[in-house]
Amino acid sequence: MLTGTWIPLDVSYAVMLDVTPQGYTIVHRHHGTSTEQRGGGLAVIHRKQIKMTTVNLREHSEFKSLAVKLVDDRSTSVVVCVYTLQGSVTSIFTDQLSDLLDQIIQPRHRW
Repeated sequence: MLTGTWIPLDVSYAVMLDVTPQGYTIVHRHHGTSTEQRGGGLAVIHRKQIKMTTVNLREHSEFKSLAVKLVDDRSTSVVVCVYTLQGSVTSIFTDQLSDLLDQIIQPRHRW
């Protein structure tokens, strides 16, 4: 499950786990760096039995992203959650999204 959130920066991980279904866990990336912000970020909620690692990607000015690699006994998947900061798609957005996708498919990432 992928979602945008309104989870404040100062909320503990235990509180985030309380809002996930039983048998699931959450990976959250907050949008900002200030506790004065109302909250918000990106989250991936997944079954506990699926091994998950966060994929480090470059920052982009037109959107926020959270990428994770999910591995179970049958498959490996890379999931990317993207939150656009602007109301419309611009050429800068599409260029940066293309850059993000290039980062994911580069040979140095061996999924």
